[in-house]
Amino acid sequence: MRKMYDMPEAIPVYEHAKFYTCKHPLYSAGTLYSLPDGRGIVVVQRKFDERLKVWYWSHVEPAIAEDIWQNSALDKYLRLYSELPEDGLYPTMPVRRLMWALGMPPIPKEYWEKEFDDFRLVRKDDPRVQWAR
Repeated sequence: MRKMYDMPEAIPVYEHAKFYTCKHPLYSAGTLYSLPDGRGIVVVQRKFDERLKVWYWSHVEPAIAEDIWQNSALDKYLRLYSELPEDGLYPTMPVRRLMWALGMPPIPKEYWEKEFDDFRLVRKDDPRVQWAR
């Protein structure tokens, strides 16, 4: 059987959030929710490459991103926890953590995901964040 070229994943099209790329040590793409004043939060989703058998953090699926945008608690959450970018990086968190914070039922875990996937990726020196041990 002839091997064909694998097309790269298309850049997601969001109505309200933005596709965000950066040079973060753990991810290179995410979903940016921002306020008009420039503050924002990047949300990432854990994904798995079946061919390479590796997981990685990337953007949130467009359908989930729009459901999060339509949640009435998102604006209040953004006003409390969003920040201006520092060295080009916004505070970051996994999509499940944001869904729990907004009172939404989170997406189910896949078989290849482990317990530590819900670890917050925001800065540890943030006094507003309660770090679970």
